[in-house]
Amino acid sequence: MTTVLAYAAMVCVLAGLVSGTVTLLITRRVRAALGTALDLLLAAALIQLALPFSPWQLPAAVAVMAARLLTGPRPRARPDR
Repeated sequence: MTTVLAYAAMVCVLAGLVSGTVTLLITRRVRAALGTALDLLLAAALIQLALPFSPWQLPAAVAVMAARLLTGPRPRARPDR
């Protein structure tokens, strides 16, 4: 089972890199491409948490989650009425 999870995490990382690159090439929007890549990297980090314990797993997942939250959509300013 651990081998399957390790391969699933690697597939998520590869998919994140490919989808981020494709998004950047198609839309030319860095923020959208980064968000797409970080979503799949977050999935890989969460899959890694299911594997046997390693000291870097939790900090890595938290770092990816923080990066995703920081690069998320900006709130729109409401127009004054």
